[in-house]
Amino acid sequence: MAIPPVFTVLLARALLASSGETLLYSVPAQAEIVIRDIVVANHHALPQVIQLYVQKPGFTFHLYENEVASHRTEHLEMRQKLFPGDEVRGFADLGTWAVMITGYSFIPA
Repeated sequence: MAIPPVFTVLLARALLASSGETLLYSVPAQAEIVIRDIVVANHHALPQVIQLYVQKPGFTFHLYENEVASHRTEHLEMRQKLFPGDEVRGFADLGTWAVMITGYSFIPA
């Protein structure tokens, strides 16, 4: 099984206007993904808690949780491996926030 060259890919990019949970990315079958960078921005007038987590049935793993100041951006650098069926979900308690997730995609040829 050959693995093609690896390049950074945009996994998720969203500008969200409401509070609550949002599905940001779902790992496709036969793929392995490594999250490289997460950037979150609070566009709300007040500080708010923003959470990002990996979820699959019976399993939740928090990648990021922080109270982000009003009109601030935060960057998290990591090397978190994801597997087929994993979902990256986000949550904000007030709404009006943005997220961008980049990483590496390994899909066997």
